[in-house]
Amino acid sequence: CSAGGVEKITGEGEVMAGGAKARFNLNVCDPSDPKGHLHYLDEGTGLRLKSTGITAYVGVGPVQRRIEGTGVLGDGTTVTWVVNAFDDEAGGGDQFAIAVSNGYADNGFLLKGNIRIHAP
Repeated sequence: CSAGGVEKITGEGEVMAGGAKARFNLNVCDPSDPKGHLHYLDEGTGLRLKSTGITAYVGVGPVQRRIEGTGVLGDGTTVTWVVNAFDDEAGGGDQFAIAVSNGYADNGFLLKGNIRIHAP
C-alpha cells in the first residue's frame, strides 16, 4: 500500500503459538477500499497462510484495527481469516491475534517486531 492520504497499518514480527514461534507480515491500507496483504507462518504446526484478498479494515478504538480477508493455506485450502492488530507501545506492547476459518487461532504480545498504525 503506497497510496497517500489514507490510513494504513503495517507490521511484522513474532508471537508465541502453542510453544512455538509464529511469524507475520501485514500491510493493509484504505478502510474505505481495503487492499494489501497478510503472510503468516506458525513454525510449530506448519500452518502457512497467504492472503488473496482484503475484505474489511475496521478501526476498533485508537490502537486496534480489525482486518478481514481471504487466503490460501500452504496445502491449497481456501480460507477466510480475521486479524486484530494492536499498535500499543504506550499501553503495554503491540499485540497480534489471528483466527482462520479452518479453526486455527492464536494471539499474543509481540516477542519481536512492530505494528504501526499510520494516520493519513
